[in-house]
Amino acid sequence: MTGEEPYSNLDDEEVERRFQNRDFPASSHLCCGTVIQNCWLGHFVAAKQVVQALVCEV
Repeated sequence: MTGEEPYSNLDDEEVERRFQNRDFPASSHLCCGTVIQNCWLGHFVAAKQVVQALVCEV
């Protein structure tokens, strides 16, 4: 959605540490940012749920 990887300014080990600690980059300002956060937080159990959430966002 942004054209670059999350935390692109950090090395791979730091990015992995942050994701393991559930320290995700802000995405509320992005189109479908809520869906992105919910994916990262594991709130979806099926791809169909992601599609439904995306349809509601746009």
